[in-house]
Amino acid sequence: MSASRSQSSAPAVEAALRTQFDAELLAAGLTISADDRARLFATWADHLPTRDSLRAAAPALEEEPSFVEKPSRLGAGVSASTGSSGGAA
Repeated sequence: MSASRSQSSAPAVEAALRTQFDAELLAAGLTISADDRARLFATWADHLPTRDSLRAAAPALEEEPSFVEKPSRLGAGVSASTGSSGGAA
């Protein structure tokens, strides 16, 4: 029974992948021929697991410290002293 379920869900999964692929092409502003589209879709689908693993490994933007939270280093353009820097009079 699970074999028939996986066979019936395969077209739905491929349709969802094609919809995502078409959306990414549209977002990138790419127009390609039908023959190239089939080859590019196959390559794109083969690389989805790699993309997903990289996305999972990369920290989300809210997990990265902002420049305010990072300690400043001496000479990095941020001065920690409050004394006057005037020359000799």
